[in-house]
Amino acid sequence: MRSRGGARPHVCWTLDGNECTCASTCLGKKHEVDCGPSADGTTRCACLVDGVEVGTCEGAVKEVCHLKQGCCNELFNIPR
Repeated sequence: MRSRGGARPHVCWTLDGNECTCASTCLGKKHEVDCGPSADGTTRCACLVDGVEVGTCEGAVKEVCHLKQGCCNELFNIPR
């Protein structure tokens, strides 16, 4: 079953405090968010589409670690 926006339900793993990763196939492409701590205490995420980094973003771990609502969505352009 597909969810709204053409994305299959995504899977996120919290690895440790401010480290996390999420992955899902949306709009026919694999979207991934891979986040970890940055030097200034925020969480920095690499935003990948089909294994290629399309950009990075930063924020609080609760705000960034999500495919459709996190900071990478601006780069992914996945409908909410």
